[in-house]
Amino acid sequence: MAMLEIIGRFQAQVDHLHVSFDLDSVDPELAPGVGTPVPGGFTYREIHTIMESLASSGLIGSFEIFNQFPKYLKISYYFT
Repeated sequence: MAMLEIIGRFQAQVDHLHVSFDLDSVDPELAPGVGTPVPGGFTYREIHTIMESLASSGLIGSFEIFNQFPKYLKISYYFT
């Protein structure tokens, strides 16, 4: 089922959505400081497309991003 079809189904049934975005779902190349890295996870382009589609729907009532663990990050990641 296409993402826009799924969003259309939500639009027909609810007034708003709460989006909870778990960084564990992102490829470790983009999000290295997570507790459960998933090689082959979402790319920047895929995340952007999903979030842009959700935002365009007008359904987002609340949004959170979670699961970043600084202890798993190498400090050089921020300075390279």
